[in-house]
Amino acid sequence: MSHSKSKLGLRLIQLPLGVFSLWAILYAPIALLWHAPLASIIFVLLALLLNPFNINRRRSWFIRSTALTIIIVLLLLFPYKVLESTENRMRFLSDKLVSEGIGGFGLGDKIAIYGAHIFMGMGGLITGYPEIAIETLSMIIPSSGVRSWSSDFAMESPRIRKPLKRMVAQLEQLPLQTNEYALKKKRIAWPQYGSDTRVGFALNPVHLKATAKRIEGRWQIICKATVNIKYPPRTWLLLFSYAGRDIHFEEGLLWVLQESGWIFPYQGHWDWTVYSDDYRLK
Repeated sequence: MSHSKSKLGLRLIQLPLGVFSLWAILYAPIALLWHAPLASIIFVLLALLLNPFNINRRRSWFIRSTALTIIIVLLLLFPYKVLESTENRMRFLSDKLVSEGIGGFGLGDKIAIYGAHIFMGMGGLITGYPEIAIETLSMIIPSSGVRSWSSDFAMESPRIRKPLKRMVAQLEQLPLQTNEYALKKKRIAWPQYGSDTRVGFALNPVHLKATAKRIEGRWQIICKATVNIKYPPRTWLLLFSYAGRDIHFEEGLLWVLQESGWIFPYQGHWDWTVYSDDYRLK
């Protein structure tokens, strides 16, 4: 019995290791397409480190520890090299888009950009931005043009709460015989991000609609946030800042994939229900 449990536990460890190891193997050649050989080497070393096989063997752990040591040394010696190589290549491709248009992008360029698209989506899941990750990764699958999800994550943003608070104030002034009320559609944008970055990344810009129904002495407010998931021809997006350096991504490169039929734009709807006595609307 204990042997079976031990074997099951080993399998549970091997599964995620196998997934991440495969991911590293796939991204090693993609890094070369981005002209980032150091990143490619690191991905190969990560594949060795995360190898799901022979976990119990001493030789396997020697290889893993060696791979980890080399990764750490490379990152210490060249802390910015991967980011610099990637951004330089991105600027080269951005200039190519201006000078040659979509026709200037070959298969290798598109594979590299496609890999970056998926990488950003997976990165969103890992770093705490699940909604923008879902929106991004959903673009790789053809759809009817409309997708819907249920989540009240948008309530984290004061930009979303503000019109809903006004709506609650208006609801309190309505006569008792009024049982329904609709908020006029509002366009909300984030010229810059603050503590609500998670919401802004996923919804900027968004159209908010809300309908209220009187239920047992309070109002049930049904909210819908609509966002167009598509890439513009030219926009530099700030991804993050690292050691005083701003790291950007040119969304126009993803527009190339969009226009080439490699990824598929759509309209996304985020639906949620909140009540007029919710503490977030006070």
